[in-house]
Amino acid sequence: MRKKVTDKFHKKRFIVTQTERVTKAKPIPLEPAESFEEKVDADISLKERKENKNERRKSVFIRTVRIFLVLCSIYLAFLIYGVINTDYVYDDTGRVVPLVMNYNQIKELDSFNKLALQYRQARLLYEQVLVLDYRIAAGIEDPLTIAPEYEKMLSSIEPLAIQLSALEVPPEYTQTKNMLLTWTQTDIAIYCQNMSKAISQNSEEHATNALQGRSVVYQDFSVVTQNLISLGSLVDGVDMNDILEWSPEKYIQDTLGAYQGE
Repeated sequence: MRKKVTDKFHKKRFIVTQTERVTKAKPIPLEPAESFEEKVDADISLKERKENKNERRKSVFIRTVRIFLVLCSIYLAFLIYGVINTDYVYDDTGRVVPLVMNYNQIKELDSFNKLALQYRQARLLYEQVLVLDYRIAAGIEDPLTIAPEYEKMLSSIEPLAIQLSALEVPPEYTQTKNMLLTWTQTDIAIYCQNMSKAISQNSEEHATNALQGRSVVYQDFSVVTQNLISLGSLVDGVDMNDILEWSPEKYIQDTLGAYQGE
């Protein structure tokens, strides 16, 4: 009986205690509208900063990848250029190996190639004149229609003479360069002028001068070619196959078929 009263008392006391706690609990304060908006703005701002930071990281990554790809492309192009321009020779065992050259050898090769380039341009002029001569000798066309083409050759001769004059070469190449310059601005130029006047003016004097000039053009160019071959034989890595194999006679023979309709 006493135990039941006690239990009932404790239950009542527990209910009262819980009621007092609920009654005494402080109400949760509501945030003002302005404070809530500021918090939302702060959250949005934080989110934007994170997005901007991610965008910057992404941009830096993309830029880095692009730079890396460009560098790889340059390096690959350099390797390809090196392979293409590397000369190969046979060693003592018969294997094909790259030709190793020091700085002085590379510099000397570069100097020779500059002179050889001007020589090849002069040879191209000579080939064009040889074709005109062949057309005259073939007698298929009216010479009066070919005469102006000799005169037009002068417009190609002048720029080449200017380039040769400005070309700087080592002392050992100076003589050959000057011979090529004389051949360009004097021999071949005078020959073209005489051929044009001999045909257009029907001048025997200019025709005689042209015949003499043709021999001078041939002989002087042959001397320049031999000098260039001699110089090239002393330079490592030189490719002179086209120079060694070329001659006015061979060129005419090789191009003869084009003017016979073959």
